[in-house]
Amino acid sequence: MNQQQINAAIDKGTYGANAQILQATFYSTVTLDATTTVYPFFNKTSTNVADTNMKNAGQIPKGQGFNVHEVALTINPTAPIATIAALQDFYNYVFNAALVIGTEGQAPLLEIPLADVFGVGFMATLVETITGNKAPVMPSFNSKYNLAIPIKFSQQVTLESEIKSAAPAAASVADWLVRLSLNGVKVRRS
Repeated sequence: MNQQQINAAIDKGTYGANAQILQATFYSTVTLDATTTVYPFFNKTSTNVADTNMKNAGQIPKGQGFNVHEVALTINPTAPIATIAALQDFYNYVFNAALVIGTEGQAPLLEIPLADVFGVGFMATLVETITGNKAPVMPSFNSKYNLAIPIKFSQQVTLESEIKSAAPAAASVADWLVRLSLNGVKVRRS
């Protein structure tokens, strides 16, 4: 089955004699800290599904391909955000970091600022309680970024995805969890 036939099968959402097309998501989770500027995803072999569902340290299994149609990011604080300064630290990090997706040893296939992934709708604020105090919030920042052109990974290539920034995250953002999900279709030989 050539690539054009695979793309036609994907567009139909069916499977044939040569390939099975399945909707799939590969995800990986990292923890921000106050000393790191590059956070690699899919880089370790893990059996903990809280970390990743990709068992071979980012390698697409033999006999399969994966076409990414959407990139999703979720960022969760591990403790309530209690100050405007902590919230601003998070925004500063997002506006100075980028998501990079590619394959091992190759130039990036996608490099996009985190602020563009989240878009204009991503904001949170602290609100005053009835006593005039600012109430801590425990938001979950979620975003999906649709790709105009799918990123296509063939069998046995190793994904290299990372968040990189010029400076580490502020201490108030340390320990926040970041999950990258690559949503698309898995193509398996039948």
